[in-house]
This record gives sequence, structure tokens and C-alpha cells, in this order.
Amino acid sequence: MSWLAPLGFLGLLAIIALILIYIIKPNYQQKFVSSTYVWKLSLKYRRKRIPVNKLRNILIFICQVLVITSCAMILSRPVIPNEKPDEIPQAIYVVDASASMLTCGNGSIDTNGECRFQEALNEVRIDGMEIMANNGKVTVIIASENAYILAQDVTQQNISQFTGLIDDLGKKENIYNNIAFGRSDVEGAMSIVEELLSTRENATVTMYTDTEYSSGVKDVYPADGGAKKTVDKDAIVDIKLVNNSRNEHNIAITEARSILQGNLYKFEANIVSYGTDQVVFVNCISYGANKSSGVSQTYAFDKQQVELTDKTPVLVEFDSNVGDDENGIFSYERTRIFITDINGNTLSDAYAYDDEWWFYDGEHPEVKIQFSADEDEPTFLTSAINALRTQLKNKWDIRIKEYKSKDDGEPQTEGFDIYLCTGKKTLSQRPIDGHVLLWAPDSNAKLSTMFDISINGEIPTSSSPLEIVNNNHPIFNNVRGENFSISKVLDISVGGNYEVLAYCDGNPVLWIDDTQEQKIVVCALPFDFADTAVLIDFPILIYNIFNYCMPTTLTSAYYDIGQTITVRARGKNLSIKGSWSDATVVENSQSKSLQYKIIRPGTYTVSQTLMSDERKDEYFYCRIDSYESDIFRVEDRLEGPTVENGFVRDDLDLLLWFAIALVALLFIEWLLQARENF
Repeated sequence: MSWLAPLGFLGLLAIIALILIYIIKPNYQQKFVSSTYVWKLSLKYRRKRIPVNKLRNILIFICQVLVITSCAMILSRPVIPNEKPDEIPQAIYVVDASASMLTCGNGSIDTNGECRFQEALNEVRIDGMEIMANNGKVTVIIASENAYILAQDVTQQNISQFTGLIDDLGKKENIYNNIAFGRSDVEGAMSIVEELLSTRENATVTMYTDTEYSSGVKDVYPADGGAKKTVDKDAIVDIKLVNNSRNEHNIAITEARSILQGNLYKFEANIVSYGTDQVVFVNCISYGANKSSGVSQTYAFDKQQVELTDKTPVLVEFDSNVGDDENGIFSYERTRIFITDINGNTLSDAYAYDDEWWFYDGEHPEVKIQFSADEDEPTFLTSAINALRTQLKNKWDIRIKEYKSKDDGEPQTEGFDIYLCTGKKTLSQRPIDGHVLLWAPDSNAKLSTMFDISINGEIPTSSSPLEIVNNNHPIFNNVRGENFSISKVLDISVGGNYEVLAYCDGNPVLWIDDTQEQKIVVCALPFDFADTAVLIDFPILIYNIFNYCMPTTLTSAYYDIGQTITVRARGKNLSIKGSWSDATVVENSQSKSLQYKIIRPGTYTVSQTLMSDERKDEYFYCRIDSYESDIFRVEDRLEGPTVENGFVRDDLDLLLWFAIALVALLFIEWLLQARENF
């Protein structure tokens, strides 16, 4: 039996008070005197009574003492422990797996160097084996992108399994898969610790990290082996720092930008030093520069010498718009900004993941549009596709080839991404590649065998609006059908897999067949019998059709760690591959798009096979979080685990039983008092 509130035994002092009461209580003697002779005679015949009064008084006193004792026991909250608390040593280790833990003071992981993460794992192995040697239990939590338990309650019997898990995690190929290149889930790790502490009274909690906290932690043990520093004695978590044990430092590109000024590019980068003052060179090289001029070249800017002081950012600029414009950069395949030491050699800092930056936004995917029309064709479609080219110049390099006059020759049936036809000038056969837009084709055009449509003449309408079947269809984004006023439409019959998108006065006027890779769009709205061309909705409609047929594969050439991107296919066999390996990180041969969460920095290659069977590659770059570049960062507070009032056990509470005994004693004492008085 144990007592949760031992001070309750002070209630036993009431027994002393009870004894004092009995001592000072007046002692009255009771005598019977008969006043008549009859009573005197009756005394001879009275049976001799047993002297029970004295015994009754003793019993009442004992009951009162027991009542006081029961009250004292209730106040002290007696319990019988269901299980004796585990006295064996228990340790919970949390290993921070943030990207800065890849810092290597003696090279890099790729050159067999030991990083901070590996150093932390080695210390966990040593400390854990010592705990297990004393019959203790060890739990290891990895604070990666999502915190998880690596090993739980490992004992000496499973020591080989424990060391195997630690060794496997410390291998280069496994480290990269477990490091959080964004932000590590320290908060999630503390939640796991809090849950574990609810059933582990004697467990100690130690976190290995390179982040120094100014509050929220108990003791901090420096990496250089110095004396511990107590930060918050009421906290639970001890911190073992794994930084600056090898005089580490880092020179980082924390941010970079490509800026198009006029027609020429300029590049900027912010350079920061952590842990040292140093002079470095910042370099910038553009590859495949000015390819559209017919002469692709490598353009190397003059390297710039930069003097850095600890944690003070320096802005470095590389402007190609200097001197003669002919020497400037108006397009490029890729540009690299990187840091070297003062001798021009590869930078030998402790953190190699932020020493360079890549740009892939210097040129845009090329789209070839073939536009075939009659010589007297109104310029509405021409104006619309020219406006489209201007509007999308930052996404696409649109090249337009027109076939109108006889001198232009016959329209081609291959080599283009979009075939736009109107009037009599149409295609001789169905293209083997590219999407097709037939806008008010002439009735003499032989389209039946190619596209499974036939033109039967014209149908007059009463200046009717465009009746859109599904306003949520991407082709009608921001298009209002009621703005149109149409007095005549073409009577077109379609077969196959065409879907009607819009009507006019009950007549279908817009169809699409997107059941195959090649999309076919047919429109029955002639320009000379409608106000279509003068409406703002017309260029919007052309823009939407273009976007629907030619989705932008990537919306940017740069993304952040942890960002989920949508990659839209305009071909088949879509795949994404990282620069650190030949392996494909994600692949989808069927879907028109895929989503991918970026969890590792570097250059990514997005590949797909176009309808022309050409394998098309596009690139984007993901930079490590600049927060991780500060390898000596200090945070205000660690939100550690919260444990309510210590350890909670499933003990047998005796409070009820002593309450029952108290009531029983009070009843017996009352019964004895009643027998004495009546």
C-alpha cells in the first residue's frame, strides 16, 4: 500500500484530542435508593446484573478512535499499486533530420565525409548501448519531413537489431531519403515524445540537433564537449548540439533571380557567409545563349570578387545589357551561378547544397501553328492568333506559318503542333501530328473522310446568342454566350466521337473530339454572319482552345521544396527525373497530368513523347530552403512535450473501502451510544 497524500495522516492528531476529552470529562456516579419498604424488599429479588457499562464505554472509545483513523486514511489517499513503477533506465532519443544536418566538416557525404546527422546517429548508438547494458530500454525518433519512430523500447536482447537500424539509416543512400530538405517535423516528434512519456515515468528525453534554442529546453550540451548549460530547469528535453565541432562554416547563395530588362537578361544573387569572414568569387555562365539567332554560344560573365562577413548578405549582379546590345543575352538554355574560392577552385565549405543556382527560364517551348485560309479571308483569325502569340510570349515561343496565296504552296500535314483551317484552303489529308481547328470550313472542302464531318449548307438564325452546353468546360472559361449575335450558321453533320459544346438557335455549332491524343475542334460560325470577330469573347475563345489543346507542361522553371506541382502532359509517357540519379522519380504513361511533391533539391527533367514521336525535355530547378543554409541558427523556443502531473498508473484506489469502513464504524458507535442511553 502507498499513499498519494501522506500529509493526511496529520488527522491522527485528533486521537490525542479525543483522549483529552475523556480525561477532563466529569465522572458521575449513579446510585439507586428505594424510598419504600417494597423497594427495599424488591432488591432481594433483583437478579445480579452483568457489569457491561464499562465494556460499552471502552467499545465506544475504540470506535471513535477507529473513525478518526479512517478519516485520516481517507485524507492520505491510500492506493495499492497495480504494478511497481519500472525502475529500469529508459531513454528517448530524438534525432533532427533537417537539411542542415547534412553539414560535413571534413568533406561531404558523397566523398565519404561524416555529416552531422551521421554524427548524431553514432552518439545515439553509443548512448543507447550504454542504457541497454544496464538493462534499460531505448526509443529513437527521427524528426524528418514527418516524424516517425525508428525503434521503440529496444532492450539488450535486441541490441543487434538496434545497431542495424542505426547503421542502415546512416548510409549515404538512406540519408538522402530521410532528410527533410524543407523543414523537419520537430513538432511532430515532440508529440510522439509526449505520448510515450505518459507510460514511461523514468524516461529521459534527449534531442540531437544543430539548432540552438534559447528557451523550452532543460540542459544544453555543446558539441565541443564543454560544460552543459541549464536553460530551463522545468523543461523535459535535453539538447545535444552537433554543430561547430570541426570549425565548420558555410558560404551560401540564399536567393537568386533572372530579370528580363527590355530584351536582355540580368542575373542577381544574394551571397551570405555563416561562421566565417571570407573572400570568394561569384561566377555566372549562360549555356546555349541566343540560340534563336542561329549561333548558340556559352556566355561567361566576368567573375566578381566578394568580401563576406558573418551573416551579412551581399547582392551580386550580372548584367548582360552592358555596352553593345549585340553582346547581350536575349535567350538561353540554362544559366548557372556558382561560388568558388579566391583561387578559382571548388568551394570547400561544410555545406555544399547551396553553392550554386540554376535558371531554366531563358527560352520557352516552341509551338508551330499552320494557318491555312483563303486569300480574301477576313483578318479576324490572323489577328486573334497574333494576339495569342503576344499574350503567351512568356510561356510559349509561337511560330506561325500561313498558307493563303498560291505562292505559299499547299498546306503541310506534318511538322506542326496546331493546324488552323478556314474557308476553302484546307488540308489534303489528316495530319499525322498536331491538333486541328476547323473554323467555318467551306462546303467544297473534302473533310468527310479525314475528320468524319460533312457540310450540308447554311441555316439562317434570328440573331441568336451562343448556347453553351457546359459553362464549366475549359474552352468556355470567361466566355459569355449571351454576348454573341449570330444570324447564320453552317449546317454541319459530324460522326464518330464528337461532343457538342454549343448550340445556336437549337443548331449545334461547336464540336470537339478529344477521345484521342489528337484533338479536333470544329466551329460552324462564319464571320460574315455574326458579330463574333468584334467581341472580346472571340480572342478569349481562341485562347482557351489553344490552352486546352496545348497545356503548359510547367507553370514555372523554379519551385520550392515541399511544393506540390501539377505537370500537364501534351504528349504521352510523361516522366520526371532528378539530377542526382538516373532513376525516374515519377512516371505516368496514361494520365493527361500528374502531381508531384518536391522533396529534394536539384534540377528536374520533365520528359514526354509528342505526337510527332519527338521526345521533349523541359527543366525546372528546386533550391534548398535558405533557412537550412544557416548552419548555426538559433531559435527562440522549443515547444517541448507536456506531461500532466507526472506518471499515471492504473492503481487500486482504497478510498471507497475506507469510506465504507468509516460509515460502518459510525453506525456501530451510534448503536452503542443508544444502548447506553435507553
